Amino acid sequence: MTTSFAIVSNLFFQSKLAGTDMSVKKVRVARGAFYSHFIDEFERRGGPVQTWMEDAGLPLVMREDPDSYVSSSAFWSFLSRAEKNIGEVEATGNAVRSLRLGTFSLPTRTAISTAPTLISGLQQLVQWCPHENSDRSLWLDNRHPEYIRVFSSSAFSKLGYHANYLQNWAAIEVVRHFAGSSWVPAEIAFQSKLPPDERFYEDVVGARLFEGQTSAWISIPKKQVARMLSASTVLNMVQAAAGSVAMADNEAIRELLKAFIRDGKSVSVEQAAEWCGLSLRTLQRLLTKTGSSFRSLLHEARCEIATEHLMDGDTRVIDVAMALGYQDSSHFTRAFRKVTGLTPTEFQRQLQKRAGNPLH
Repeated sequence: MTTSFAIVSNLFFQSKLAGTDMSVKKVRVARGAFYSHFIDEFERRGGPVQTWMEDAGLPLVMREDPDSYVSSSAFWSFLSRAEKNIGEVEATGNAVRSLRLGTFSLPTRTAISTAPTLISGLQQLVQWCPHENSDRSLWLDNRHPEYIRVFSSSAFSKLGYHANYLQNWAAIEVVRHFAGSSWVPAEIAFQSKLPPDERFYEDVVGARLFEGQTSAWISIPKKQVARMLSASTVLNMVQAAAGSVAMADNEAIRELLKAFIRDGKSVSVEQAAEWCGLSLRTLQRLLTKTGSSFRSLLHEARCEIATEHLMDGDTRVIDVAMALGYQDSSHFTRAFRKVTGLTPTEFQRQLQKRAGNPLH
């Protein structure tokens, strides 16, 4: 859903992202769409996923709203517990195999699917992926004489078997969009030192596998790429290929707060730090660096959700205020006006006028 407070990506190419230190403390979030596949898979195997989600700090609303953002560290906590209790690493592999280009948000998959060439499609993936999953960094590299490589790095990619599946699926799916569903990379590398299961080898017959690397990557033969775009584009790709603008910490926190607000949970800065997998001091330091405060982000998150409710002209302001945890409508009105410049009633009137049905 597009709202007046939706994140607008300021995208541009940087010279290099390969040196990014993923160990740096930051808020790491991802769209619930990526993680719902895993939850569904473990539920099919009889796991008490709702209990595990609540214990890990995952909002239940993510199963209904694929565009809600959740904490990456909370998901890894859920996944580790699920694998330990269910005892089937295969479940993780099945979940990743169900991920497709359609798992991305509409803007991301539109940018990729409408790209005129494979390289431009991969560049769109590099640009948009951190806004789908702020934990992951991707970049392209043209230095190998035979291959173009799509690199991927994540702070959580050395945790276990699941890293082998998650590292490269997006890049492979994008190439298959251009080259066909049976395409297999010439090389696949992982950060994890644990080998994939047998089913994984069946999916990538013919690919050379490398484990325990500093970054993950897939290799695409330049001969294949050359069939899809001009030679000059391939030669110039090293200048065009680069990283992307990661989601800012304040944006990530605001998106995370929205998911828990929709879940009907009360939210404190201490809880937010726990959900982000950070200490309270670290979270406060990150907020200070972005020039934000937890209180302002909480108001922004609530007001963004409020705009969605207020788009229904029959919705009462007091009902929205109560649903979002405000003491009364006056507190909500002040907070809403501070963020939007309008009162909730004025906001509804403007929407009605645009629809040609003014309120009287």
